[in-house]
Amino acid sequence: MSGLAVQPISTKEAVVASLRARILDGVVAPGVRLPEAELAAEFGPLPPAFLPVGVQRLYELQMKALEGAGPVHLVGFSWGGVTSLRVAVTAPELVESLAVIEPEAYGLLRTEDADAFAVICGLRDSWRANVRAGRWHEAFEEFVDFYNGPGSFAGWPEPRREEFLATQRERGDLWDLLFDDMLTVDSLGAITAPVHVVEGSKTSTVDHAICKVVRRQVPDSRHTLIEGAGHMMPLSHPEPLARALLSGIET
Repeated sequence: MSGLAVQPISTKEAVVASLRARILDGVVAPGVRLPEAELAAEFGPLPPAFLPVGVQRLYELQMKALEGAGPVHLVGFSWGGVTSLRVAVTAPELVESLAVIEPEAYGLLRTEDADAFAVICGLRDSWRANVRAGRWHEAFEEFVDFYNGPGSFAGWPEPRREEFLATQRERGDLWDLLFDDMLTVDSLGAITAPVHVVEGSKTSTVDHAICKVVRRQVPDSRHTLIEGAGHMMPLSHPEPLARALLSGIET
């Protein structure tokens, strides 16, 4: 689910193991796990990180997983950061604390940072132009490098690139899902739980801008910058990310 996690955390080792195992791509709570069979029945055998559904549906699945589990320490990455913020708005009784790792709430930028919004719209429009012309490689090279740094896509082994491109051709254009207006500035201001905003020092200008908006609008927020990390820090920097997450949770 592009990084969605609800999990009791007691040790650094447990957090690191979770990050390395990509549990941030599932939903976990004390005694609760969203059945894989339910996901398969609804979406087919797709890797959770690339489910072609809207953020609203991911939020609904997260709420279902949290039934009877709160209050919890909630951690959300990327799309999961957006849905986790939404949970904190709509069901504050379920959230003891919240950590968001670069939530992809592009809609917030419409009114809060016109320059950053123009950047992400430019990436979207360039991607679409390349795809219309059949230039799938160029479309995703620009996309992957935007989030992971110049040369990232070229650095993948060729079989991995080809497999990735074949999969994305089947899934098509998902950009409209990323501009879902699930969050507003006013709703962020209504969050009562403490919020820990985590971002990488080498992430995109768009992600920096979104994190800045969240930090500015949430009443009780703190901030951690992971040095040298980009957007995919759960995979590239799991140890410092684990330390950051644990620093905000009493065990």
